[in-house]
Amino acid sequence: MANLAAVINQVAANPPPVRNFPDLRGPNFTLKNLYQLVNMPNDDAIIDFLRLNGLLVAVQRCVRFRCRRIMRPEPDFDRWRCPNGRCRAVVTFRKGSFFERSHLTYKQVLQLMYLWANNYGSMARLKIETGIASDHTIVDWKSFFRCTVRDYIVSRPQSMQVGGLDPQGNPIIVQVDESVFVRRKYHRGRLVREVWIVGGIEYYPANYPNPPRPRLFLVVLQTDPTGVVPVGSIGAGQVTGLVPDAVHPNVYPRSQHNLHAIIRSLVLPGSAIHTDAWAGYLGIANITDANGVPMGYVHRIVVHRHHFVDPATGVHTQAIENAWMNAKKRNVTERGTARSQIESYLFQEMWRQQYGGEPFQNLVIAIRDQYRV
Repeated sequence: MANLAAVINQVAANPPPVRNFPDLRGPNFTLKNLYQLVNMPNDDAIIDFLRLNGLLVAVQRCVRFRCRRIMRPEPDFDRWRCPNGRCRAVVTFRKGSFFERSHLTYKQVLQLMYLWANNYGSMARLKIETGIASDHTIVDWKSFFRCTVRDYIVSRPQSMQVGGLDPQGNPIIVQVDESVFVRRKYHRGRLVREVWIVGGIEYYPANYPNPPRPRLFLVVLQTDPTGVVPVGSIGAGQVTGLVPDAVHPNVYPRSQHNLHAIIRSLVLPGSAIHTDAWAGYLGIANITDANGVPMGYVHRIVVHRHHFVDPATGVHTQAIENAWMNAKKRNVTERGTARSQIESYLFQEMWRQQYGGEPFQNLVIAIRDQYRV
């Protein structure tokens, strides 16, 4: 059996043919680049692109235990074939990849990936651009992408923690607020159960030198007594100390204790926390960790009854209000959200906020992380 060094040498000696398409390792993979790729006359270039970027296996060993030779690609048949004349085993290119159970073409999946990552288009537009006739197929793929980025974030819980100190030792501003996603309009009509979300986002002033992309957390707090919305799982297992309602154990009230528990879990020590003047935020500066050590938060408030930006301190919560607008925009355009899907949509918003600078490249990274070929 050839060792790993021999495999690497063989691949280096016989690399995939060089195609005229951009590499994801370069910056700014654009819509023009995508259509340049998918409009090629056959799938050879796309398969090479997927192998180059880790979405399909680059080197396949024969699946038969006694053989284990390096298989040869047959792009015209979407498969690998063993060169051993006595074996001749065949393995599809899709085996073990996230394409494995799909009947869509590589082109259609790549188009869906790019359009979803960049938040382009309605259902009708996605059907036109990709040539996919089934609404259910597109809905399933969008759900698959949301689950992929959710698992990517959960596997990196530190990416959900916000604030702390910048490289110069100054506190990073974190704006914290709560918002209801489901409620009756004007308190009329049929009764609906409210879903409250607590969110926090980093804010860097306009004069901050080279600010990083702000991080965002969203946590489902007060929810359905039936437990349809998985409470606290948004915190990726980090939110501890929540106290449920005495009557409904699946409901976590929008109380001061629970707000402090979320802040303690997801806002790093030393942060400057900006909120409105709701009484539930009182005492943030006195929050301690599990060992009783002060978290060192600096708490500033803005009284919205008087002004939206405090004229004396400049404190405001406009960044988190903008995050609510973006999170609810999809809810309006798609006529609501099933409660069982709220969690995945909030993860989608957190992922777009943190990784939206190069969304297609970062979606590929998340897929590679979950489907190692």
